[in-house]
Amino acid sequence: MEQAFQFFDSDGNGYIDGHELKALLSDKKMHPMQTKHFDEILQEVDEDGNGKIDVHEFMRMMSIRPPTKN
Repeated sequence: MEQAFQFFDSDGNGYIDGHELKALLSDKKMHPMQTKHFDEILQEVDEDGNGKIDVHEFMRMMSIRPPTKN
């Protein structure tokens, strides 16, 4: 899990910010309106509201299980 976090934390500062999310997850052909989804992800995962995802927030996000089908 920590290696996955380090992949996203491309500048090695201990946080994943919006720029890193967009750089790693977006397609260069994405329309600007589509990039708002990265801001939504950041807001949802950023529990302390500092505009960044730390390793603990990342681990909590990755441990969320999708609902099972009945």
